[in-house]
Amino acid sequence: MLLVTVLAEMVKEYTVVLAAVVEHLFSQAPSPRRIRLPILQSLPFHNSNSSQPLFHPL
Repeated sequence: MLLVTVLAEMVKEYTVVLAAVVEHLFSQAPSPRRIRLPILQSLPFHNSNSSQPLFHPL
């Protein structure tokens, strides 16, 4: 059970980092806004005005 909990936390953190990377890539991409905005809004943990750091110190 402990392994499942640790794995779930790792997947959660990975998803947050991956969503932030994809959001950064698409926000800087030279694509039409009508295509870019739905992609950005469909990301999990979407927060366009996030002031929190991406990585937390241990």
